This record gives sequence, structure tokens and C-alpha cells, in this order.
Amino acid sequence: MMRRLFFCLMFGLLMANTALAAKAFDCDNPVSDDEIAACLNTELRDSDKKINETYKALMNKLDAAAKDRLRKEQRSWLKYRDGACKLDNKESNREKWFQKILQDHKQTVCVVRFTRARTEQLDTMLASLTVPDNDDAQNALGDNDRYEISSSVSHSKGKWYYEVLVNVGEIAKSAETTLWLGASSSYGNTGRLFNIRRKDVKQSIVRLGFGFDFDNGKYFQHTNGTWLKPPGSAEGFDMKTGHKYSAYITSSVAMNPMLANKSLQINFGEQPFAYPMPNGYRPFIEK
Repeated sequence: MMRRLFFCLMFGLLMANTALAAKAFDCDNPVSDDEIAACLNTELRDSDKKINETYKALMNKLDAAAKDRLRKEQRSWLKYRDGACKLDNKESNREKWFQKILQDHKQTVCVVRFTRARTEQLDTMLASLTVPDNDDAQNALGDNDRYEISSSVSHSKGKWYYEVLVNVGEIAKSAETTLWLGASSSYGNTGRLFNIRRKDVKQSIVRLGFGFDFDNGKYFQHTNGTWLKPPGSAEGFDMKTGHKYSAYITSSVAMNPMLANKSLQINFGEQPFAYPMPNGYRPFIEK
């Protein structure tokens, strides 16, 4: 009995320390990739808490028929979200469910995006105390909104490169978003998170470069031409080989306005790059 109590206490302390670590710095100004990831962790949990609170508040105010409609609509939404975000997570323990999703940042951004949009729907229902007769849960994100952009070609071999221009200040004027940029496959994803908050309105344009060496299972990235790890070295980030990857960008908010005013410009190789490709690399768009 004492041993079981000890392990329960240790697990509780571990979870508490994880939460405190995410709060130990300002999520409006995360510095490192680890801090951005920790803030995304907090965002996932906060959005999950909010949707559950709103759903329960709405259920408590509805009659029996409306409650039944809402349950069916919510189940439909969960199924749609799981398919769109490629969740195969059937874990009933909520903490373990969080931990599994958080292993994949691209997937986490997707879940946060769907949760926010669905919460807005539920807030609207709560304000009017009505639940639509039709199942409208799948339309939460808008049919014409763009949240994901991928290359038209994919690769499992060779060395490939692409760039993304992010006008941080311009985007920050109208949106707060977490971008995930990298390469995606049916096996998994590899890339980086990029945070933009309202306070960043005075920030300048940033050009991000991504190099993928599928032959040696290494991934490299640069910011304005300064590589975090030098391409061609063994210091790159590890990635699994033998799988077809597409270049991929996803956002926690719709990218339509960013694309329209060119504050977000994605170049898979359709135009000349701003920075030289590493030796031996080719534009990702090439076949």
C-alpha cells in the first residue's frame, strides 16, 4: 500500500513540475524551441479545458431533446477531428492522451485548431440556448479556410530544400498563431514550431530554410541564412528513413489572410531562393 502511494505521489509531482515548467517563462515571448513546445502543451490543455467547460455549461441548460442532438453532434465532431488530425489515440486516461498527442507537434497544432473552432460554435449555442437540427459540427473551420499547405511532390530519397518567408509583424497585427513547418509522412513528422503573438507587431521579416537529407536521415534548418546545425554534418536532427515525406506547413489559425497579403510566402522551389541551397540539395518541388 505504501509503495503504491509513493508512486502515485511521484507521478503527481512529475505532472505538477511539467505544468510549472510551462508557466516558468512568458508564453508571449518563448525563446527556445523547447519553450515554444511547452507553451503549445499549455495551449492544448487550456483549449481542452475550455471546450469541456463550455460543453457542460450548455448541456446543463438544454432540454432532453436538445441534449440528445448536442451529444450526437459532439460525437460527430470528435470523429471528424480525429480523422482530420490523424489521431489513432484511443487512450482513456486523459494525461496519457495528452502526452501521446504532444509527441507530434504538427498533430498538436491540428487538435488545438479544431478545439478552438468547436468551442466558438458551442459558445454561440450557449448564448442562444439552441442546438441546430442539422449536424453542423464539421463546418466549424470553414470550407474555404486554409490551415495546411503541402508540396505537390513527396520524397523518400535524396536531399531537398525549401524556404518560407514569415512577415512576423504583419501577421501579428491581426492574428496570434503557432506555425508548424517541416516534412510530413504517414509514418510521422519532423520540423519546427514558430510562435507569433500580438506583441510581435514590431518584428521584422524572417526567412526560414529547411533541408532534408532522406538518404542519411538528417534534417537541418536555418533562420535568415544562419544554420542551427551545418548541413552535411552528423549534427542534424534525426529523422526516420524509408518513408515518403511531403514539405508541409500548418497553422493554428486560417492562413488565408497571410497568403493574401503575402505576409506568409511558401517557396518549395517554384521561384529562386533567397539563400543558397546547401551543396548537393535540390528544390523540394522537383521530381
